[in-house]
This record gives sequence, C-alpha cells and structure tokens, in this order.
Amino acid sequence: MNLNEMQPLLIIRADAGPNMGTGHVMRCIGLAQAWESMGGKAEFACTGAPLGRLAEEGLPVNAIRSLRGSMDDAHETAALLKNKQAVWAALDGYHFTAEFQKLLMDQGVKTLVVDDNRDCRFYHANIVVNPNLHAKEKMFCDREVHTRLLLGPKYAFLRKEFWESSKIQRRPPQKAANMLITLGGADPHNTTLKAIRAVKLNTGFNLHAKVLVGQSNPHIQSLEEEVKDAPGVELIRDAKNMAELMAWADFAVSAAGSTCWEMAASGLPGIYIVLADNQKNIAAELHDKGAGVNLGWRAGVTKFTIWGTIKHLMESKDRLEKMSKAGPAITDGLGAKRTVNIMMEK
Repeated sequence: MNLNEMQPLLIIRADAGPNMGTGHVMRCIGLAQAWESMGGKAEFACTGAPLGRLAEEGLPVNAIRSLRGSMDDAHETAALLKNKQAVWAALDGYHFTAEFQKLLMDQGVKTLVVDDNRDCRFYHANIVVNPNLHAKEKMFCDREVHTRLLLGPKYAFLRKEFWESSKIQRRPPQKAANMLITLGGADPHNTTLKAIRAVKLNTGFNLHAKVLVGQSNPHIQSLEEEVKDAPGVELIRDAKNMAELMAWADFAVSAAGSTCWEMAASGLPGIYIVLADNQKNIAAELHDKGAGVNLGWRAGVTKFTIWGTIKHLMESKDRLEKMSKAGPAITDGLGAKRTVNIMMEK
C-alpha cells in the first residue's frame, strides 16, 4: 500500500530543550522520513526543537505555546490536529500523560506513543513503541484493549541515512585508529571534556578522534580550548553526516541514548557512558549483547577509566570485530519504516 493518493498528515509532538536534549526530536525525524517515503506528509509540533535541522529536512514545525505536557498543551495539540486534518499523531516525550493521550484519542485521532521506560500509568493509544532491549509486554498491561505494542530495537526509529547501514560490510581495521566522541546534543555536565582529556593521555598510538557537539551544547568554548593542544583531535559542531562519520570510525565513546541504535545498525563498537537515568538499561543491555562496553554512570567515570578502555580496544582487534558483528544483529535500522507499515494497517 502507498499513501500517495491521499497524502495523509502525520503530526509528531516532540520537544527539545536545555534539560532534555534533542533525542526525541532527532529520532522522530526518522519516523517522519519513513512516513513521507510512503507518500504521506509529516509535520512537527514543538515547544522547542532544533529548528535548523528540521528545516533542512523539509519538515514544517508548528509552535506549541502552552506549558509542555499540560492539559492546555493537550488542548492546543488537539486543536492543531483538527485544524490540519491530521490522521495520525505521534507523541514522543516523558511528559505526555495518560490524560493527554486520552484527549487526542477522544478527538478521533489515531495516536502512537513512544515510551522508553513505562512512563505512563495508562496508555490511550493505537500503538505504543518501546525500542529498547528491556521492553516487555508486561510493562504495558495498563492500556486500551486495542493498543498494539511494538517492542524492541527492531522498531527503533533511525533516520534514512542509516536505513542501509546494516547491509554495509564493515571491514575490521588492521589497527584501530579512528574514534568518535558523541555524548549528546546538550551534554550539560560536560562529559565530552573528560573524553577529550582521556584521548590526551595517549602517548603511543596513532589515534585520530572526531568530537561531535550539538548546537545546544553550552560548553563549546571550553571544548575548543581543550582541543588546541590535542594533536589528532577534531571538534565538529552540529554534524549532519552521522552515518558517514560512523562508517569512518573504528569505535566510539558515546552516551547511551538513541545514538546507540545508530551505532548498532552501523556495526560501530561503543564505549557507553550513562548520562541520564533512562540510559542505564540501554548501556547494560548492549554490554550484555556484546555490542559495547558499559562504563556506567557519568559521575564515576574518569579520564583514566575512558582511556584504559580505549587502549584495551585498540589492542583487541578480535573483540572489536565481535562487537561490530553484534550490533546489526540487534537492529537493522529499519524500525521507522517497519512502524509506518503497521500504522498504515490501522
């Protein structure tokens, strides 16, 4: 089935901000791209968002003026859906309560909810997506009888640049030399600085590091100063070519957020640092599956911890190769397209 004949509208309600990063918005770009690849139209509704990135993707943004997650927000969102004649709404964020969802459902709008950690007491939705390895049906017992659950990384929303990632055969390097450092768009606690200082402990390896920082990172100045005397370390602001950068790298130091699924699909081994409570399970599970190394909570991670792990991986070609193969077995990068196909059945 193709949506071209009627071009139905999907409105995605997701937010970004200084205390929440851009993860919800960025992964939903993948859902929007998958919807539009089937001939539909997608727009965002946000209280805050990386507007430049959404504009580059050709995705319109509707500003929400009400307090994020409030019932005024719910009413404003419902009015927008009605005015735009949207057929689907997607909600991605921890502040979209059961009452918020019910209001949209009562308006007759088909609703998809993205939930990482069973954040609602009840789910009023046609579809609930939890893309994590720990997702289980028993987490969502309190839901409408018609609600369909899409659980696990096979439903992780990746942007179209990653849709073919798992089909690319990554060649194991003869000697690991290229690494990414990607610790979230905002990184309020400046864990990126620890990672750069870890790389500066290198004395015997031909190591090249690319450090990715988002446009909302408040520590740009300190990071720029830190890399001035760090040979082989390059700072990249607001990278647009993540799939290409992941293909270049032999391994990465990463936050344990949605970037993990991009790395897994790309076969990129990860050294994971937990920056928020909702990342604890992801880091632990990817470690258990052999796709990465879990360093744990950010406060307990030092530059010496990071460098010791980097050094170990650079000396362990066999382990890097096993980690690289483990990733695509977890997710193939097609979760957004898989989800849209199911939405079309509703």
